[in-house]
Amino acid sequence: LEAAASGVPVVATENGGPVDIIANCRNGELVDPHGGREDLEQRVFRHVSSAFAEDPVRILRLARFAARFTDFTVHPDTLALMRGAVATQMQGDEPFQRYMQAMYHAMFGAPRNMGEPAEVAAVLTAAGFDAAQFMAQVGEQAVKDRLKDNTQRAVARGVFGAPSFFVGDELFWGQDRLDQVAQALARV
Repeated sequence: LEAAASGVPVVATENGGPVDIIANCRNGELVDPHGGREDLEQRVFRHVSSAFAEDPVRILRLARFAARFTDFTVHPDTLALMRGAVATQMQGDEPFQRYMQAMYHAMFGAPRNMGEPAEVAAVLTAAGFDAAQFMAQVGEQAVKDRLKDNTQRAVARGVFGAPSFFVGDELFWGQDRLDQVAQALARV
């Protein structure tokens, strides 16, 4: 991050920062399809696709970055997607699953610009949500508090990547660990 502010080319990595925001080509040219350099200069964390919302652990990762780099802010559009996942989860499994499916489809099925409020409203409406009510919910203090609490609890339990699974207190990280999750569940 310091290198970005000084004008030195930056390559964001899985372990060092937000993934895939800037790539360094062999010829020295920077590829920055999502405006990551500007975000770093403005010290803003911002999602670049709606895939962000379909993975709750990405929300955790962003919250961890925000806690570590306190001179950064979370872009309001990104924060709304984070809170949207929490708000729909608070309503029950069906609304949460519907929200996640809509966000996933908006990224991979029929890509939409989820940084545009009108696009978010259209996706929410198509998924059966009242967009105005949704936006009111993501601003509720209970939703904000739940997001903070979820993040703190996940960090305290050692969650660091997606997907993460717990069987009791045992953490399994990675899709390739699902067989181990099944084995652990069989022992319970």
